[in-house]
Amino acid sequence: MDRRKFIGLAAFATPVAAVAAEEEPPYESWAAKIESVLKFEAYSPDRGLILSVELTVPPEKEVTETQNDAAEFTSYQWKNIRMPADFTPGSTYLTKFQLKWDGKEVPIPERFWNDLARMTIMDCKVSPKDVPDKFGWKFHQFLTDLQQPRVLRSIEGGTALIEWTRAEECDSSSTIRWMVSRSGTVLRHRSGTDGC
Repeated sequence: MDRRKFIGLAAFATPVAAVAAEEEPPYESWAAKIESVLKFEAYSPDRGLILSVELTVPPEKEVTETQNDAAEFTSYQWKNIRMPADFTPGSTYLTKFQLKWDGKEVPIPERFWNDLARMTIMDCKVSPKDVPDKFGWKFHQFLTDLQQPRVLRSIEGGTALIEWTRAEECDSSSTIRWMVSRSGTVLRHRSGTDGC
């Protein structure tokens, strides 16, 4: 064999062998530890922001329909509380949405969150401390695919971004984002993808 071809072949084969020998993260064992929860705390990477959320699933037998004067359905109600427009019996609705900024609560008016139903919180009961360093980044990526709220502080430190994705019909999704200033100014934005 020509010496140049042999050297080129050896240089090519080494990286291929290294990639083949790379160990795969234990995705199946992580996935087995995922569960749906109704209470959750999301932390910013610097741990200075804490978002506490809580979902409620009203018992279906206690949910009633409200009707207008023409006896047409208008909405659902539970314990004299009008449910969000997209609520259906058996689904969740958001009952707590609290942001703490460096230990101090930043009040977010209810009108920015109490109209949300059918939200989901998926949590993985694997502690990051139990994940080997070599899989740390892969585990982080695995967690980012879970449906749960996330919170980030801006580089300047003056605003917080809260993001929560919700599954919709036909493999679609919508993402609700809140931009919150330290002084309590709130903006909400919703975008979506259409899987139909």
